[in-house]
Amino acid sequence: MIYTSKYPTVIHSFILSFMLIQGMYQLLQTNYGRAIVQLTIACLIIFSYLITYRLKLNDLTLIFEIAFIGVVFYHKSLHASNIRKIEFKRLAARSSRVYIYTMHFLPKRVINYKPEEIYENLLEFARVNQIPIMRKENIYENDSTLTKEN
Repeated sequence: MIYTSKYPTVIHSFILSFMLIQGMYQLLQTNYGRAIVQLTIACLIIFSYLITYRLKLNDLTLIFEIAFIGVVFYHKSLHASNIRKIEFKRLAARSSRVYIYTMHFLPKRVINYKPEEIYENLLEFARVNQIPIMRKENIYENDSTLTKEN
């Protein structure tokens, strides 16, 4: 099954609008050096909106792809035997993350992928391939001393 994610968030939009406004202001004030830097940053943020992350889940492999306007420019295949452990974290009511630890230094992070059943399918993938699973639930879920704000 193929899962997709787009990463830009609200903060990207805020920074984009700020850079565009500042870049135009610097152009009007004839500060061309600053204007070029700020408009270049704005263009990079615009290009980041066109990047799509894909995760393909097969029986024995996980395939990570990064595509720019539909053209894949990064492709990484992980075989189940190269995965040390999979760590599931729930940070909030609807926010889940999965860290896939390999034999390399940095883990692969799976966040904001659609459809939502990716987490159950990754859990099943780990069980079938006998990969160690770590689950870290939200620390606030079962604490009876905390109350909800009105």
